[in-house]
Amino acid sequence: RRAMATADIQELARLLSVAHAPGPQMVQASEQLFSCEQRPGFGAALLQLVQSETVDLGIRQAGSIYMKNYLKRRWGNEQGGVPPNERDLIKESLLPLVLRVPRPVRTQLFACLEEIAAADFPSDWPQLLPELSRLVAVAEGPLQQAAALDAAHAVLGR
Repeated sequence: RRAMATADIQELARLLSVAHAPGPQMVQASEQLFSCEQRPGFGAALLQLVQSETVDLGIRQAGSIYMKNYLKRRWGNEQGGVPPNERDLIKESLLPLVLRVPRPVRTQLFACLEEIAAADFPSDWPQLLPELSRLVAVAEGPLQQAAALDAAHAVLGR
């Protein structure tokens, strides 16, 4: 299987748009998205889409919802799950990302954090608490501080 590339982000955006709009191509787009999940780099490409300010907010939100569901389906799977190198990238990217994305996207990313923490913390994610601490410390202004505290609540409030 071919790994996802940066160019595939536009295709992901198109598929997410079609999959969330009623119409004859909705089912086909959903099936194509599900098929893309098998490709290495899918999670990383989805994260790129979600954080991109050039992508429509509705598509970014759809991408964050898809990311949450993707992680629920695949994070705990040894076979056909999220590849180890991608797992590390996702864990490293999620926390800083919650400070930079709009609220509708952020809400879904909190669910992603919760899903990963439930599976990996503390044994496979020992740096989570220090990273949460750092996130709270570097948050600028009340909106980012609230986002950092909400991230901590998503992880620790379970």
